[in-house]
Amino acid sequence: MDALRGLAILLVVYHHGIGQAATISDVPRALLSLDDFLDPFRMPALMILSGMLLPRSLAKSPAEFLSGKAGKVLWPYLLWSVIVVSAVGLYGGGLDLTDYALILYDPPTYLWYLAILFVYYLIALLVPSRFHPLIGLLGWLSSFAVDWAFVGPLTNAERFTYLIGFFFLGQIIANNRTKFDAAAKNPWVLLVSILIGGAGAALSVAGVAVSFSPIFVVVPIAGFLVMYRLALRIQPIFLQCIGAGSLVFYVTHFLVIMTASALLGRLGVTWWQITAPALLLTAVGAGYVGVFLSRRPVTSWLFALPESGQKRRTQTNEEKAPTP
Repeated sequence: MDALRGLAILLVVYHHGIGQAATISDVPRALLSLDDFLDPFRMPALMILSGMLLPRSLAKSPAEFLSGKAGKVLWPYLLWSVIVVSAVGLYGGGLDLTDYALILYDPPTYLWYLAILFVYYLIALLVPSRFHPLIGLLGWLSSFAVDWAFVGPLTNAERFTYLIGFFFLGQIIANNRTKFDAAAKNPWVLLVSILIGGAGAALSVAGVAVSFSPIFVVVPIAGFLVMYRLALRIQPIFLQCIGAGSLVFYVTHFLVIMTASALLGRLGVTWWQITAPALLLTAVGAGYVGVFLSRRPVTSWLFALPESGQKRRTQTNEEKAPTP
Protein backbone atom coordinates (compact mmCIF):
# COMPACT_ATOMS: atom_id res chain seq x y z
CA MET A 1 0.00 0.00 0.00
CA ASP A 2 3.02 2.29 -0.09
CA ALA A 3 2.21 3.31 -3.66
CA LEU A 4 -1.34 4.25 -2.71
CA ARG A 5 -0.12 6.16 0.33
CA GLY A 6 2.40 7.93 -1.88
CA LEU A 7 -0.35 8.93 -4.30
CA ALA A 8 -2.45 10.34 -1.45
CA ILE A 9 0.53 12.36 -0.21
CA LEU A 10 1.12 13.74 -3.71
CA LEU A 11 -2.50 14.89 -3.82
CA VAL A 12 -1.90 16.81 -0.57
CA VAL A 13 1.31 18.33 -1.95
CA TYR A 14 -0.48 19.33 -5.15
CA HIS A 15 -3.29 20.97 -3.14
CA HIS A 16 -0.95 23.17 -1.13
CA GLY A 17 1.52 23.74 -3.95
CA ILE A 18 -0.97 24.86 -6.58
CA GLY A 19 -2.90 26.88 -4.02
CA GLN A 20 0.21 28.77 -2.97
CA ALA A 21 1.29 29.25 -6.58
CA ALA A 22 -2.08 30.90 -7.21
CA THR A 23 -1.26 33.56 -4.60
CA ILE A 24 1.80 34.75 -6.53
CA SER A 25 0.90 33.79 -10.11
CA ASP A 26 -2.02 33.74 -12.48
CA VAL A 27 -2.49 29.97 -12.39
CA PRO A 28 -4.78 28.59 -15.15
CA ARG A 29 -8.27 27.73 -14.03
CA ALA A 30 -7.78 24.15 -15.29
CA LEU A 31 -5.09 23.47 -12.67
CA LEU A 32 -7.27 24.89 -9.90
CA SER A 33 -10.23 22.86 -11.16
CA LEU A 34 -8.08 19.73 -10.99
CA ASP A 35 -7.42 20.53 -7.34
CA ASP A 36 -11.17 20.90 -6.76
CA PHE A 37 -11.73 17.59 -8.57
CA LEU A 38 -9.33 15.79 -6.23
CA ASP A 39 -10.45 17.63 -3.11
CA PRO A 40 -13.00 15.06 -1.80
CA PHE A 41 -10.49 12.19 -1.85
CA ARG A 42 -7.22 13.37 -0.28
CA MET A 43 -7.70 13.26 3.47
CA PRO A 44 -10.23 10.38 3.58
CA ALA A 45 -7.77 8.24 1.60
CA LEU A 46 -4.95 9.03 4.02
CA MET A 47 -7.19 8.26 6.98
CA ILE A 48 -8.40 4.96 5.54
CA LEU A 49 -4.79 3.95 4.95
CA SER A 50 -3.92 4.86 8.55
CA GLY A 51 -6.85 2.78 9.77
CA MET A 52 -5.64 -0.18 7.73
CA LEU A 53 -2.54 -0.26 9.95
CA LEU A 54 -4.63 -0.39 13.13
CA PRO A 55 -5.00 -4.20 13.49
CA ARG A 56 -1.23 -4.62 13.43
CA SER A 57 -0.79 -1.85 15.99
CA LEU A 58 -3.45 -3.26 18.32
CA ALA A 59 -1.65 -6.62 18.30
CA LYS A 60 1.09 -4.99 20.39
CA SER A 61 0.95 -4.49 24.14
CA PRO A 62 -0.70 -1.26 25.33
CA ALA A 63 2.70 0.09 26.41
CA GLU A 64 4.26 -0.62 23.01
CA PHE A 65 1.22 0.80 21.27
CA LEU A 66 1.33 4.07 23.23
CA SER A 67 5.09 4.51 23.02
CA GLY A 68 5.01 3.88 19.28
CA LYS A 69 2.22 6.34 18.57
CA ALA A 70 3.66 8.95 20.93
CA GLY A 71 7.06 8.71 19.29
CA LYS A 72 5.97 8.48 15.66
CA VAL A 73 2.77 10.55 15.57
CA LEU A 74 2.51 12.85 18.60
CA TRP A 75 6.17 13.85 18.72
CA PRO A 76 6.48 14.96 15.07
CA TYR A 77 3.16 16.78 15.42
CA LEU A 78 4.35 18.76 18.44
CA LEU A 79 7.85 19.43 17.12
CA TRP A 80 6.86 20.50 13.62
CA SER A 81 3.90 22.51 14.90
CA VAL A 82 6.31 24.58 16.98
CA ILE A 83 8.62 24.94 13.97
CA VAL A 84 5.80 25.99 11.64
CA VAL A 85 4.16 28.40 14.10
CA SER A 86 7.56 29.98 14.79
CA ALA A 87 8.37 30.28 11.09
CA VAL A 88 5.00 31.81 10.23
CA GLY A 89 5.27 34.21 13.16
CA LEU A 90 8.76 35.37 12.25
CA TYR A 91 7.85 35.73 8.58
CA GLY A 92 4.66 37.57 9.47
CA GLY A 93 6.41 40.02 11.73
CA GLY A 94 5.68 38.70 15.21
CA LEU A 95 5.14 35.62 17.34
CA ASP A 96 1.80 35.03 19.04
CA LEU A 97 1.95 32.84 22.15
CA THR A 98 -1.71 31.97 21.63
CA ASP A 99 -0.79 29.97 18.54
CA TYR A 100 1.61 27.87 20.60
CA ALA A 101 -1.14 27.15 23.11
CA LEU A 102 -3.51 26.12 20.30
CA ILE A 103 -1.10 23.35 19.36
CA LEU A 104 -2.21 21.49 22.48
CA TYR A 105 -5.96 21.55 21.91
CA ASP A 106 -6.92 23.09 18.54
CA PRO A 107 -4.21 22.57 15.89
CA PRO A 108 -3.59 25.88 14.08
CA THR A 109 -1.59 24.50 11.15
CA TYR A 110 -1.80 21.91 8.37
CA LEU A 111 -0.46 19.37 10.90
CA TRP A 112 -3.95 18.94 12.37
CA TYR A 113 -4.09 15.54 10.68
CA LEU A 114 -1.45 14.09 13.00
CA ALA A 115 -3.16 15.45 16.12
CA ILE A 116 -6.50 13.96 15.13
CA LEU A 117 -4.86 10.69 14.13
CA PHE A 118 -3.21 10.37 17.55
CA VAL A 119 -6.56 10.86 19.29
CA TYR A 120 -8.12 8.22 17.03
CA TYR A 121 -5.39 5.80 18.05
CA LEU A 122 -6.12 6.49 21.72
CA ILE A 123 -9.82 5.81 21.14
CA ALA A 124 -8.97 2.58 19.32
CA LEU A 125 -6.83 1.44 22.24
CA LEU A 126 -9.36 2.31 24.95
CA VAL A 127 -12.51 1.04 23.22
CA PRO A 128 -12.96 -2.68 22.43
CA SER A 129 -12.50 -3.44 18.73
CA ARG A 130 -16.05 -4.73 18.31
CA PHE A 131 -17.34 -1.20 18.96
CA HIS A 132 -15.01 0.54 16.50
CA PRO A 133 -17.43 0.41 13.53
CA LEU A 134 -20.13 1.91 15.74
CA ILE A 135 -17.84 4.76 16.75
CA GLY A 136 -17.09 5.47 13.11
CA LEU A 137 -20.78 5.48 12.25
CA LEU A 138 -21.58 7.77 15.18
CA GLY A 139 -18.81 10.08 13.99
CA TRP A 140 -20.41 10.40 10.57
CA LEU A 141 -23.85 10.95 12.11
CA SER A 142 -22.56 13.58 14.54
CA SER A 143 -20.78 15.35 11.71
CA PHE A 144 -24.19 16.39 10.41
CA ALA A 145 -24.78 18.37 13.60
CA VAL A 146 -21.23 19.73 13.68
CA ASP A 147 -21.42 20.72 10.01
CA TRP A 148 -24.66 22.59 10.72
CA ALA A 149 -23.29 24.28 13.87
CA PHE A 150 -20.14 25.72 12.26
CA VAL A 151 -20.51 28.19 9.41
CA GLY A 152 -17.44 29.45 7.62
CA PRO A 153 -13.94 27.96 7.32
CA LEU A 154 -13.52 24.27 8.06
CA THR A 155 -12.95 23.60 11.77
CA ASN A 156 -11.04 20.85 13.54
CA ALA A 157 -14.32 19.67 15.07
CA GLU A 158 -15.72 19.08 11.58
CA ARG A 159 -12.56 17.28 10.55
CA PHE A 160 -12.59 15.10 13.66
CA THR A 161 -16.18 13.88 13.38
CA TYR A 162 -15.99 13.37 9.62
CA LEU A 163 -12.69 11.50 9.35
CA ILE A 164 -13.11 9.10 12.27
CA GLY A 165 -15.49 7.01 10.16
CA PHE A 166 -12.81 6.61 7.48
CA PHE A 167 -10.23 5.64 10.09
CA PHE A 168 -12.30 2.75 11.38
CA LEU A 169 -13.38 1.90 7.84
CA GLY A 170 -9.71 1.30 7.16
CA GLN A 171 -9.63 -1.15 10.06
CA ILE A 172 -12.63 -2.99 8.62
CA ILE A 173 -10.92 -3.19 5.23
CA ALA A 174 -7.72 -4.55 6.79
CA ASN A 175 -9.69 -7.22 8.67
CA ASN A 176 -11.49 -8.20 5.45
CA ARG A 177 -8.69 -7.66 2.94
CA THR A 178 -9.50 -10.67 0.76
CA LYS A 179 -13.12 -9.61 0.31
CA PHE A 180 -12.13 -6.00 -0.36
CA ASP A 181 -9.56 -7.08 -2.95
CA ALA A 182 -12.24 -9.14 -4.68
CA ALA A 183 -14.64 -6.19 -4.68
CA ALA A 184 -11.95 -3.86 -6.06
CA LYS A 185 -11.28 -6.31 -8.90
CA ASN A 186 -14.97 -6.68 -9.76
CA PRO A 187 -15.55 -4.66 -12.95
CA TRP A 188 -19.12 -3.73 -12.00
CA VAL A 189 -18.10 -2.52 -8.55
CA LEU A 190 -15.29 -0.55 -10.15
CA LEU A 191 -17.63 0.99 -12.71
CA VAL A 192 -20.13 2.08 -10.05
CA SER A 193 -17.29 3.49 -7.96
CA ILE A 194 -15.96 5.47 -10.92
CA LEU A 195 -19.42 6.89 -11.60
CA ILE A 196 -20.04 7.86 -7.97
CA GLY A 197 -16.55 9.26 -7.43
CA GLY A 198 -16.63 11.09 -10.75
CA ALA A 199 -20.02 12.62 -10.04
CA GLY A 200 -18.88 13.81 -6.62
CA ALA A 201 -15.67 15.25 -8.05
CA ALA A 202 -17.65 17.05 -10.78
CA LEU A 203 -19.91 18.58 -8.14
CA SER A 204 -16.81 19.73 -6.27
CA VAL A 205 -15.50 21.43 -9.41
CA ALA A 206 -18.90 23.08 -9.82
CA GLY A 207 -18.55 24.64 -6.38
CA VAL A 208 -20.59 22.21 -4.27
CA ALA A 209 -19.06 21.57 -0.82
CA VAL A 210 -18.47 17.84 -1.26
CA SER A 211 -15.27 17.58 0.79
CA PHE A 212 -15.88 16.94 4.51
CA SER A 213 -19.64 16.87 3.91
CA PRO A 214 -21.38 13.89 5.55
CA ILE A 215 -24.03 14.01 2.84
CA PHE A 216 -21.44 12.94 0.28
CA VAL A 217 -19.54 10.44 2.46
CA VAL A 218 -19.94 7.73 -0.18
CA VAL A 219 -17.93 9.80 -2.71
CA PRO A 220 -14.48 9.43 -1.07
CA ILE A 221 -15.22 5.77 -0.33
CA ALA A 222 -15.86 5.18 -4.03
CA GLY A 223 -12.80 7.20 -4.92
CA PHE A 224 -10.63 5.18 -2.55
CA LEU A 225 -11.79 1.94 -4.14
CA VAL A 226 -10.76 3.27 -7.57
CA MET A 227 -7.38 4.41 -6.21
CA TYR A 228 -6.94 1.04 -4.52
CA ARG A 229 -7.66 -0.78 -7.77
CA LEU A 230 -5.09 1.32 -9.60
CA ALA A 231 -2.52 0.62 -6.88
CA LEU A 232 -3.05 -3.12 -7.32
CA ARG A 233 -2.05 -2.80 -10.98
CA ILE A 234 0.44 0.08 -11.02
CA GLN A 235 3.06 0.61 -8.31
CA PRO A 236 5.73 3.08 -9.48
CA ILE A 237 8.90 3.02 -7.41
CA PHE A 238 8.83 6.77 -6.77
CA LEU A 239 5.30 6.51 -5.32
CA GLN A 240 6.36 3.61 -3.12
CA CYS A 241 9.28 5.67 -1.83
CA ILE A 242 7.00 8.61 -1.03
CA GLY A 243 4.50 6.30 0.66
CA ALA A 244 7.18 4.64 2.77
CA GLY A 245 8.23 8.08 4.03
CA SER A 246 4.74 9.57 4.04
CA LEU A 247 5.03 11.19 7.47
CA VAL A 248 8.25 12.96 6.49
CA PHE A 249 6.74 14.28 3.27
CA TYR A 250 3.63 15.39 5.14
CA VAL A 251 5.33 17.36 7.92
CA THR A 252 7.86 19.07 5.64
CA HIS A 253 6.02 19.85 2.42
CA PHE A 254 4.00 22.96 3.32
CA LEU A 255 6.80 24.70 5.17
CA VAL A 256 9.03 24.16 2.15
CA ILE A 257 6.31 25.42 -0.21
CA MET A 258 5.85 28.59 1.84
CA THR A 259 9.62 29.21 1.98
CA ALA A 260 10.05 28.65 -1.76
CA SER A 261 7.06 30.87 -2.48
CA ALA A 262 8.51 33.70 -0.41
CA LEU A 263 11.84 33.36 -2.24
CA LEU A 264 10.17 33.42 -5.66
CA GLY A 265 8.19 36.47 -4.61
CA ARG A 266 11.35 38.31 -3.57
CA LEU A 267 12.94 37.43 -6.89
CA GLY A 268 9.91 38.81 -8.71
CA VAL A 269 9.09 35.51 -10.41
CA THR A 270 5.39 35.48 -11.25
CA TRP A 271 5.09 33.16 -14.25
CA TRP A 272 2.95 30.20 -13.27
CA GLN A 273 4.94 28.02 -15.65
CA ILE A 274 7.82 28.49 -13.22
CA THR A 275 6.17 28.99 -9.84
CA ALA A 276 3.82 25.99 -9.91
CA PRO A 277 6.41 23.36 -10.96
CA ALA A 278 9.04 24.95 -8.69
CA LEU A 279 6.85 24.76 -5.59
CA LEU A 280 5.70 21.21 -6.27
CA LEU A 281 9.13 19.84 -7.18
CA THR A 282 10.81 21.62 -4.28
CA ALA A 283 8.33 20.13 -1.82
CA VAL A 284 8.81 16.60 -3.18
CA GLY A 285 12.59 17.01 -3.34
CA ALA A 286 12.71 18.27 0.23
CA GLY A 287 10.65 15.25 1.25
CA TYR A 288 13.28 12.90 -0.16
CA VAL A 289 15.97 14.83 1.73
CA GLY A 290 13.85 14.52 4.86
CA VAL A 291 13.58 10.76 4.39
CA PHE A 292 17.37 10.59 4.12
CA LEU A 293 17.71 12.59 7.35
CA SER A 294 15.12 10.44 9.11
CA ARG A 295 17.38 7.43 8.57
CA ARG A 296 20.46 9.08 10.06
CA PRO A 297 20.88 8.63 13.84
CA VAL A 298 21.93 12.26 14.30
CA THR A 299 18.80 13.72 12.68
CA SER A 300 16.16 10.97 13.01
CA TRP A 301 14.71 12.75 16.08
CA LEU A 302 13.25 15.35 13.71
CA PHE A 303 10.64 12.81 12.65
CA ALA A 304 10.40 10.27 15.48
CA LEU A 305 11.53 9.92 19.06
CA PRO A 306 14.55 7.64 19.44
CA GLU A 307 13.59 4.14 20.52
CA SER A 308 14.88 2.69 23.78
CA GLY A 309 18.21 0.93 23.73
CA GLN A 310 16.60 -2.36 24.73
CA LYS A 311 14.11 -2.16 21.87
CA ARG A 312 16.85 -1.32 19.38
CA ARG A 313 18.92 -4.27 20.58
CA THR A 314 15.93 -6.57 20.27
CA GLN A 315 15.23 -5.42 16.74
CA THR A 316 18.91 -5.75 15.82
CA ASN A 317 19.01 -9.30 17.16
CA GLU A 318 15.86 -10.14 15.21
CA GLU A 319 17.42 -8.76 12.03
CA LYS A 320 20.58 -10.83 12.61
CA ALA A 321 18.66 -14.01 13.47
CA PRO A 322 18.73 -16.55 10.63
CA THR A 323 15.47 -17.15 8.84
CA PRO A 324 14.12 -20.70 9.01
